[in-house]
Amino acid sequence: MKWFSTKYPGVVYRESVSRPQVKRRADRSFVIRYRRNGKLVNETIGWESQGATLDEAAKFRGQIIQNIRHGQGFQSIKEKREQEEIRRDEEALKKEHVKRKNTPFDVLACKYLEWTKNNKKTWWVDDGAYRKHLKKE
Repeated sequence: MKWFSTKYPGVVYRESVSRPQVKRRADRSFVIRYRRNGKLVNETIGWESQGATLDEAAKFRGQIIQNIRHGQGFQSIKEKREQEEIRRDEEALKKEHVKRKNTPFDVLACKYLEWTKNNKKTWWVDDGAYRKHLKKE
């Protein structure tokens, strides 16, 4: 495997012979290299055919080096991806919470009654209580 250097320090790529061509040339996999705690770290940004670019790789490397120097933020691509996943999960939970908070009682009661018909022997007690006492309110 042959690595090719770029105009950006610490950013290299390799060309694939088995992947489809991009822009009439071999597909490229961009990799950033930097030192963390005295050890050389190589991290793959991605393939050019999947949207990775040389400028993006250089930008990520610059952010990582700056974060390592200041001791804050993500200090590897893996950490950045994990932080993004956590942020997306929290956002989805907030949307779900808002959706549940705004659900009318009647809708919840109907879902519960459907569940009781399939899972309880005395479902008719719950159904009667709902129709006689709660539905009117």
